[in-house]
Amino acid sequence: MNTKLLKHARELWSVKDVPRETNRANALKWSRSINRLGDRWVFAKLIEAKPNEPPAQPSLLDKWLLAKKVERMQ
Repeated sequence: MNTKLLKHARELWSVKDVPRETNRANALKWSRSINRLGDRWVFAKLIEAKPNEPPAQPSLLDKWLLAKKVERMQ
């Protein structure tokens, strides 16, 4: 296995409250899954929102729920 990947996995899965064997097993499973994904590993990365993206518009359901909430308050 890739040593660099295992080192990274050990950093990710080093939880002090969990037994060492469990941490090691979790790290090994994570690194195996990343290796099996191959060039599709991008699915395992955190995807962040684009900073210049406009905020999403509320849906019709959200508008309806807000209207009901306002009605109850009156």
